[in-house]
Amino acid sequence: MTAPAREPMRTCLGCRRRRPKRAMVRLVRGDDGRVSADRTGPGRGAYVCGDPACLERALKPARLAHAFRRPSAAAMESIETAVSGR
Repeated sequence: MTAPAREPMRTCLGCRRRRPKRAMVRLVRGDDGRVSADRTGPGRGAYVCGDPACLERALKPARLAHAFRRPSAAAMESIETAVSGR
């Protein structure tokens, strides 16, 4: 008999709380430095929960630069669409 699979946990970039991966929005930095929401895109990802205040904190340039290890700018339209459409 095998043990049940454990759900992956991720830490929110805004509030630093750990939550299940499926409850988070994945942010990905493109080659042009723009950050957008993309659940399956290639590259380094950062996660944020859907709380508006948390999202605002997470999208500050300093937090994005730390998460992606280089300067980054958020593509607000795609991120807001992904968060509202969850």
